[in-house]
Amino acid sequence: MARTLLIIATLLIVSTLAKFEYVSEISTKFELVDNIEAFRAKNPKLIVRELQKSSVEERNQARYNIHYTLGRITNGQRLVAQNSNRTSWPTAQNTRLTLTYPTSGIGSSITFVSIHVDQSSNMGTAYVTAGGIGQRAIRIVVEANQTYWFNYNATIFGI
Repeated sequence: MARTLLIIATLLIVSTLAKFEYVSEISTKFELVDNIEAFRAKNPKLIVRELQKSSVEERNQARYNIHYTLGRITNGQRLVAQNSNRTSWPTAQNTRLTLTYPTSGIGSSITFVSIHVDQSSNMGTAYVTAGGIGQRAIRIVVEANQTYWFNYNATIFGI
């Protein structure tokens, strides 16, 4: 009887754990950029697709929340990767954040990307430099200009 209960308990635990899938981290590279246009000039073959800037909300003076999106929410999708970080400087900076999914191996088929950025200016953009929606990998560059801080939360959904 005890053995049967142990087997049932083990099966219940395994079936419960199977429902929780591993959420990968997004690889990041953060740089301060003196001249963003010079970077683009050095990489003329770089094909970029801009993410939609779905909202720019001025939270208070000199504090902006920008939401970049790509793709659309679909039935059956799940969170496959996420990452967030925050940094600040004593003087305004031009910054470039590179997000890469997956960090290694083959990822899930990407359906939707959401990146929330909190910064001190409303100047910035985000674009795809490799992979994309419907593919198993993506690289996104997020640029912010003349900002004293840069906080982000990036999530990638897939099937």
